[in-house]
Amino acid sequence: MEIKTLFSSSSRIAPSFGSITAGKYNIEPVPEEFDSKVSATGTYLLRFSDDIEKGPGHSNPFKETDVFLSFLSLVLDSEIHVKGVMANSVNSPSDIVSGQPQQPRIVIKDDPEVDKHLGNMSHLDEIMAKQILRACGVYSAALHNTNRNPTLSFFLLAVAVECVSNKVMDEGGPRKKFIDFLSKFGESSHDLDPDKFRKLIREIYDRHRSGFTHGGKEVPNAAIMADRLNRPYIRHLEEDKEKLTPGLRWFQNVVRTSLLNFAADGSYHESNPNDHIKNLSLEFGFLKLKVKKSLDAGSVATTHNFELD
Repeated sequence: MEIKTLFSSSSRIAPSFGSITAGKYNIEPVPEEFDSKVSATGTYLLRFSDDIEKGPGHSNPFKETDVFLSFLSLVLDSEIHVKGVMANSVNSPSDIVSGQPQQPRIVIKDDPEVDKHLGNMSHLDEIMAKQILRACGVYSAALHNTNRNPTLSFFLLAVAVECVSNKVMDEGGPRKKFIDFLSKFGESSHDLDPDKFRKLIREIYDRHRSGFTHGGKEVPNAAIMADRLNRPYIRHLEEDKEKLTPGLRWFQNVVRTSLLNFAADGSYHESNPNDHIKNLSLEFGFLKLKVKKSLDAGSVATTHNFELD
């Protein structure tokens, strides 16, 4: 079965790359309303073949699409929204269809290396691959809230890290694992000295992640100002105390770099690749119900046929 998905991206891929193939997935640029300021489109068609095999719960192509686009959101550092899905040339309803990106659009001029990143992820063991893909879904949700709700975006980015850090790092509690994971795998994302970097990460965990979780505290305006000034952080006063508040976009880059670097780390790889995206998609959308009495093959089942109480 051929699956087609029309989606828009806040990051435009330079026309020189044409169509991009990553494993079984093909991403093709499609025309949109002409913009004299930029030649790259922001609308794309995702195609892949869903090989349906016999057995219960063996295909969930729309969820597979959702998981892959979350992974693509991480690779491209892009807010992605689905415009429509199609199975075997038939328009299909799906809850993955959403609106338009809210982030300012940029043009990706360097090779996004989607196939390389997909290959790295496919060599992870099953448990770690699923955690990375779950982190991708949370990261994508964080990008959707960058402008709408920066406080929630900070929180979701922290959750994306904890999807992996709590499984990978061996020493300490969740806070130490969070800081150690980003210090180890996010080093290439910044040029700060290690002590300053760890101080900023502690600030994010203590004030933005835990402060929001346990006290409903909003992110200070200094985080937005840091983004506007393209700085990693802003030094400011809060209740007459000096604070260093990191920028949201800076933290997004740290999280993205850390997750991709972890997936590329050969020490966590297995020799044979696996289709983790499809495997994860099969965990969604299915329920095992107890029937009141046996059903004939091919018969229509309703709620009256199952024990729901």
